[in-house]
Amino acid sequence: MFLSRTLHSIVLFIVFFMECTGVYASEYDLSEFDLPLLEADIPVVLSAARLKQPRAEVPASVTVIDAEQIAAWGVRTLPELLRFVPGVFVTQDKFEHNDVVAYHGSTAYMSRRLQVLVDGMSVYKGGIAMVVWDDIPIALEDIQRIEFVRGPSSAMYGANAFLGVVSITSKKPADTEGVRISYRGGTQNVRDAMGSVSTIHGKSSSRITVQQTSDDGFDGLQTESSDKLEDSRRHGFATGYYEQDLDSGIQLSFQGGYKYGYTDVRKGLLWQEPRSNFVKAYYGSAQADFNFSSSHQAYLRAYWQFEKRTQEGIACIPTVALDSDLYAEWEVNPQWAKFLGIGLPTAVSSADPATAYASNQLLQQLAFGSSTPNELAAIIEQATGERYTLSQEDVDLAQTVVLRAYDGTGFSQFSQPFCDDANLSYDGQRSDVEWQDTVQWTDTLRSVTGINIRQENINSQTYFDGKVTSYLYRAFGNLEWHAAESIIINVAGTYEYESINSPEFSPHIALNYLFSPRQSVRLVYSTAIRSPDVYEQKPNYSFDVNNLPDNYLGVQEATYFIHQVYDNRRVESEKITSYEVGYYHNISSIGLEMDIKLYRDELTQLISQYVGVAAPSLSNDTEMSIEGVDWQFQWELSGKNWLRFVGAYLDTDVRPGSTYLFSQIEIEEFQTAETRLSAQYSGNISWHHKGEGWNSTLSYFWNSAYDASEADPNDYRRYEVNLQKSWRYRKLTSSVTLFWHHLVDDGELLEADQVYSTNDLYSIRIGVDF
Repeated sequence: MFLSRTLHSIVLFIVFFMECTGVYASEYDLSEFDLPLLEADIPVVLSAARLKQPRAEVPASVTVIDAEQIAAWGVRTLPELLRFVPGVFVTQDKFEHNDVVAYHGSTAYMSRRLQVLVDGMSVYKGGIAMVVWDDIPIALEDIQRIEFVRGPSSAMYGANAFLGVVSITSKKPADTEGVRISYRGGTQNVRDAMGSVSTIHGKSSSRITVQQTSDDGFDGLQTESSDKLEDSRRHGFATGYYEQDLDSGIQLSFQGGYKYGYTDVRKGLLWQEPRSNFVKAYYGSAQADFNFSSSHQAYLRAYWQFEKRTQEGIACIPTVALDSDLYAEWEVNPQWAKFLGIGLPTAVSSADPATAYASNQLLQQLAFGSSTPNELAAIIEQATGERYTLSQEDVDLAQTVVLRAYDGTGFSQFSQPFCDDANLSYDGQRSDVEWQDTVQWTDTLRSVTGINIRQENINSQTYFDGKVTSYLYRAFGNLEWHAAESIIINVAGTYEYESINSPEFSPHIALNYLFSPRQSVRLVYSTAIRSPDVYEQKPNYSFDVNNLPDNYLGVQEATYFIHQVYDNRRVESEKITSYEVGYYHNISSIGLEMDIKLYRDELTQLISQYVGVAAPSLSNDTEMSIEGVDWQFQWELSGKNWLRFVGAYLDTDVRPGSTYLFSQIEIEEFQTAETRLSAQYSGNISWHHKGEGWNSTLSYFWNSAYDASEADPNDYRRYEVNLQKSWRYRKLTSSVTLFWHHLVDDGELLEADQVYSTNDLYSIRIGVDF
């Protein structure tokens, strides 16, 4: 119903707009369709079809952010920059405090349904199915443009381009010749520094960039004192870029870098002290671009990445959690095993006398009582609010486990803690080779084809009991056909085989009807997949404890009861089918560019719950429908002013699948997991003014009905102001930039502790270029 009403409204709008502006195709000189592809005033997109295409001919919805806009907005991080894309939502993972970026509906746990490329190289971590934005080694000052392809893109970029692709293109070293130095300081202990040196030597050019960023994140709930959320971060990198043009029409480029840093992780239930997630990473790439002729180009690219993530600390667990009967119960009734191994011991040792007393009474009931499974489940539900399904075998096991801790007078041994070093570290390595070939066959037909081979290694004694290797083989292609002067058809597809997943094929078909070179309607059908990662598909998690002190279990070595084995996993790829109607118009006479997208997405086989060490199994049958409208308008009011307005409306319907393995609370959590990060209405508007030696940008963001799963959904609104003053003396340019971030609403971003102690955040940046 919504789709048909909105489609009708958009068609009426397009007809009305064409009538008002007089832009019917019949009124155009059709020779305009022969304009050169890269004519200066016709916007071009590079990523959607792996071809250079005028904006009206692009077979997808795309948002382009260029270097001028990045400087104008003045944000610090890539996730904050992507807030300016319609339908994009940004939050923070509540467990490890990584930034999460989602397009339309997605979980708030991790960024795992967007493919992110930097100069064509994927930063998506296949071993753990996520993008860690702090690990991307590129300074915002080195970015030439970002193209966000808003919609399923597996047909061109393979698995994990599920909801879209973020393609980041860095500036060529020759475009940044000289020295650039900047420093930023601000509230939340923001301390950022960047330095870059670029040189040109004949037909070669090079750049070295170093950067370090740090901040204290949110303040948490205890905002009257120091930062209690433990989400501080400090990251840095050094990168190099070398480019060489050869006389034979070949261009060579080499990139490499080193990344280091840490993000604090919340203490958690079992950890003795807060801990940090440390990372060290290296990468290197080489690419050769071949210009065989004006109608035939190709490239060969190879890259290698290595990272080591270290997360260590002291974990304290109750001795009962090492009981071998609980280890076996975890595979039969994990909810009950978790209650006996964590929930009940924690309550028994509670500082609240009433809680401790009630828990000890329950221990007595479990050890010596004669309650039926239903009676016992009702008692626990009344105390915890969680529903339990228990069998007589579950009750008998609980009696055995509890009686082991009975010392003749009480159950003090049951919750007796044991502390030891815990290691949640892992390292991963990727090798990737890709060949792409582009051919202009005729005036109306061209193609791009390619192959990609990748090897992923991930090594962790805790998560995988050693090393796991996966291989991926991919073939992709797109055929662009100008079927008539005003009709363009793109047919694309990717076939890929991955050693740990089933083979998949993802097609994409689009038709663009051009009213003129600057105005078109597009119809798009596409599918995409997100392939399960190694941790989802082949976990082998266990935590072994050695040299135990004397204990009532009488063991010196034991294994923590929470574990995972991949024999229990039968996880298929997440899938999406998308239908899109889009309208694009560039009215150069008044400087207005617009794009409107109407869509319906059907998502199936979703993994909606948190994928972590305490997840005994994964449900892979959640379904979701999303339909709505995205819009983006950019208006160059004059040479000194531009106005940008983007927004989105979305309507979702989530249908959970099998739920028998989960508690009622867990079912409700992953029912809302897919929509909790999304706002029904969202948007932002920016106004930029360029003066003589200074410029200013004012932006306003809003998310209405944010976190709609709550009884009282949040509105999230904020202003941002970026003011810059620059001075030029001969070859030296200096600048001072003041950034102000004002939160209109007092509520949290998403989680209850994602709050600041003030609604106003400031920073000042000083830069020198010469």
